[in-house]
Amino acid sequence: MKKTTIAYLAIGTFVALVLLHFCEEEPGSENSRPSAPRLSAKPFNQDDRRVKDLCAALSKRSETGAKQLKQWQEANFVLQRNPEDIKALYLRTNLLLNFHLLEYALSDANKLIVLEPESARMFFLQGRIYEAASDSPQAIQSYEKAIACTPNFGDALYRRGRLYLESGSPWLAKSDLEKCRTAEFMPAIVPGTVNANSQSILYYLAKAYESTKRYEEAVRTYREYLAFISRHPLKEQIYDDSFEQQEMAEDRLRILLPEVLDR
Repeated sequence: MKKTTIAYLAIGTFVALVLLHFCEEEPGSENSRPSAPRLSAKPFNQDDRRVKDLCAALSKRSETGAKQLKQWQEANFVLQRNPEDIKALYLRTNLLLNFHLLEYALSDANKLIVLEPESARMFFLQGRIYEAASDSPQAIQSYEKAIACTPNFGDALYRRGRLYLESGSPWLAKSDLEKCRTAEFMPAIVPGTVNANSQSILYYLAKAYESTKRYEEAVRTYREYLAFISRHPLKEQIYDDSFEQQEMAEDRLRILLPEVLDR
């Protein structure tokens, strides 16, 4: 009896070692890579070398750079006298996000949320900062809070839906992106252009339909997206992925159409 027990223990130990060997991840494999460090808020520092270099670069740019520099200077001028001026703080936060000074942007966004704790716009801005830092879980949480404040907030629904799609949750993505069809969106940044989020809804919704194997809906939505693009020429769109999205939609439509017609 004792020998049998020892034999079983030996076999169990051997099996455990074998499983451990095969389950152990290779250094540098995708699952063993260290995650990106989480973004930490940092109080704005006017004397930061990056800030000074940025101001110097903006002063040498075209009309757009000069306009941004003026906005930057005006916002900082107001905030030096009143650190809780919401309009100036919101403007500076957006500029810090655009300039990719994310730790300062997050600090300002957190202040805005304290000042306006029920503002969907402030949570949305915080989500965009986390998204720029490639922190999708935190970005989704911020977008959820924005949607809780304003359920019909199309920009937040779109961005959360896109992140769901990218993280492998196409059914959640489909739900958010379908709601975007009747949601309200923020005005376009540049007059005469289409809101960056609203122009891509149909493209990502078609991808969500395809990922959930709803191929007829995918084909119909890719077609709808391309028709939308034809009404809003790409020259009116200021975002780099517009051309790539159009090409991808055309490619997916060519691949899916025969499969749908054969049914």
